[in-house]
Amino acid sequence: GTGLGLYHGLHLGVLKYEKVLSKGLLSMVEEIKEKLEELRFDSTQAIEKRLFYEAAIIILEGILEFAKRFSQLARAKALDASNGRREELLKIAEICEKVPAKPATGFWEALQAFWFTYLMCNPSPTIGMGRFDQYMYPFYRYSIEVKECTKEDVLSLLCELRIKDMELVRLALRPVKRMQHTGQAKWHNMVIGGTDKNGNDATNELTYLVLDAAKILRTPHHTVTLRVHERTPKALLTKALEVVRTGVGMPALVSDSSYERFLVSKGVPVTEARDYALGGCLDVALPGQLRIVEANFFVVPKVLEVFLNGGKDPRTGLEVGPFRIELKELRTYNTFVRYFKQYLKHFIQLWSCATNLQAYTKKDIMKHVFEALLMENGIEEGRGFYELRLPYKLNSVLLPVGVINVVDSLAAVKKLVYEEKKISLLRLKEALDANWEGAHDIRKMCLEAPKYGNDDDYVDSIASELYSFLAKTVGSFRSVLGGRHGLGGVSIASMWLGGAITGATPDGRYAGEVLADGSMSPMRGRDKCGPTAVLKSASKIDQSKFASTLLNMKFHPSSLKSEDDLKKLADLIMVYFSMGGKHIQFNVIDKKTLIEAQVHPEEYRDLIVRVAGYSAYFVQLGKAVQDEIIQRTE
Repeated sequence: GTGLGLYHGLHLGVLKYEKVLSKGLLSMVEEIKEKLEELRFDSTQAIEKRLFYEAAIIILEGILEFAKRFSQLARAKALDASNGRREELLKIAEICEKVPAKPATGFWEALQAFWFTYLMCNPSPTIGMGRFDQYMYPFYRYSIEVKECTKEDVLSLLCELRIKDMELVRLALRPVKRMQHTGQAKWHNMVIGGTDKNGNDATNELTYLVLDAAKILRTPHHTVTLRVHERTPKALLTKALEVVRTGVGMPALVSDSSYERFLVSKGVPVTEARDYALGGCLDVALPGQLRIVEANFFVVPKVLEVFLNGGKDPRTGLEVGPFRIELKELRTYNTFVRYFKQYLKHFIQLWSCATNLQAYTKKDIMKHVFEALLMENGIEEGRGFYELRLPYKLNSVLLPVGVINVVDSLAAVKKLVYEEKKISLLRLKEALDANWEGAHDIRKMCLEAPKYGNDDDYVDSIASELYSFLAKTVGSFRSVLGGRHGLGGVSIASMWLGGAITGATPDGRYAGEVLADGSMSPMRGRDKCGPTAVLKSASKIDQSKFASTLLNMKFHPSSLKSEDDLKKLADLIMVYFSMGGKHIQFNVIDKKTLIEAQVHPEEYRDLIVRVAGYSAYFVQLGKAVQDEIIQRTE
């Protein structure tokens, strides 16, 4: 093959599920057949469009046959079932006979139509479920009003949805991908809450029921993210934190203000921006109107290591830098940073080239016809998913890994080498080459230098400036699919892979040690002043420049026992978002339990933790990632 490690569904987007729920697939088939009749073999574009339409009909008719088989199976099983189960099976048969062929009427029909649709997009790990409580609410309201079902029935169905999503198993990937996606990672992100297009609070009964299902059925998947704004009901935020308190690692919480500001900066009208959802972990998506087809990681501390070695990668011995640089030439901190940024720009340009090659290859070999049909004007366009001309362009994002390690490293270099002159840059380099062996006094000084996460402007200003530089530099390069690249901020488990290939760094980190997780989280054990200081440090970074960010926090269960504890945490979240924060998520578990689970995994098979933008069973994670979670500051 291409050697690019492509696999089904590697795009971060949200489809217009409403097309299937409100129109049905039969109407889409008829519409496509009409388009086919109008086509002539008079251009390359017409021939390609005809091929697309013919493929679309085959796919849609296949889905209809798939649903029909479920209907037939349910009827067959009903023959031998007991009374209660027989009625249920006949109802299933009736629903599967109707949807997704025809428009759904009630909630059960709509949920079944959604699930058939979602199944066809899997085993994708990254296609989001969209604003579920919004597009499903009319069907919920209808079913309640006509007494077709009760709230309890809906809750039961939502629990069933969680079970069905757990059944979706990822295809085997290359070893590196298996490590990066440790714990059977998938990002089937259901977004709830937020506002409508007019800015009014969009909370409804279904919003609460989704949270109830996550609390009752404690599974890692599907994940849930709550959109938060200044008018989010206190009762909803409290309900969300009650679920968080169970230790299931969800919902994640995101700020409407920050995501909307990002989209508006990309030319999206604010009314459209208010309808954002999330693809993958936490990357911004506009259902049917915006896609991210590439989200590739970039290990920033590795660039620093190559820079300190004059352009050579110590791990491979290869000369990979844009130019050779001698440490003695870096006489001032400003000179050091200026040349380091040139290295960053060089490697970001290489990242852009590789990303564009991947996107170009996908465009040719992976048409994703069904997904294309469920995007804006998908039928009218008659093109593959990667070829669609969508209203808004954000086709690729760079995901920097270990930025906070570089921030802490720059702070140490600035203070110890250039300001206090306690060590020379050459001596620091020798200590790094020796992995601190025989230089523990130097490592101690580096560890004691200012660290991000403690509300210290000295180092926080470095974080703010470096992230601004990354956003500007990434945005200076274009995507082959249109528009410019964007900056993301999620890590999955790449902090482990990135750390494994990176030598010792001036922040006091050892060679091979796991890097800082996420993008806004401090390095493990480096934040000494409590959660408020962490949030203050993170809020000094302009997070509206990111397509996503990730801030992990860990609380001991005893700190969230009472309702007053939850209220204080809710207030803290609201203050953080008012200061410009974009995302926050929590692990509520004690270190002792995690250590016990490592020693006796058979006794903790149901223990769930939040890794990055997803939750996972702790015992299914690689040991390095388990260790990283244990070491996160409590």
